[in-house]
Amino acid sequence: MEHDVVHIEPLTKADLIDFYNAYFHPSSPTRAKTSVHLVAHLSADEVAAAKNIDPAEQRKDLVNALLQILGQFNITVD
Repeated sequence: MEHDVVHIEPLTKADLIDFYNAYFHPSSPTRAKTSVHLVAHLSADEVAAAKNIDPAEQRKDLVNALLQILGQFNITVD
């Protein structure tokens, strides 16, 4: 980790903006695309079991949270 910090610490905001403009900005001739792939080590049910959470209760809580968020945007869900 310290090896990485030695290389990152001297970077400035201008360095990061230049890097973005060179490699990520859509109009850059040197643009590169990136992607991130995540690999889960546990399933949702395994996480719930490890935390002693009932998966049905967890789903109910998720649905209620989504309904509340959608309600804030005046989106009604059947």
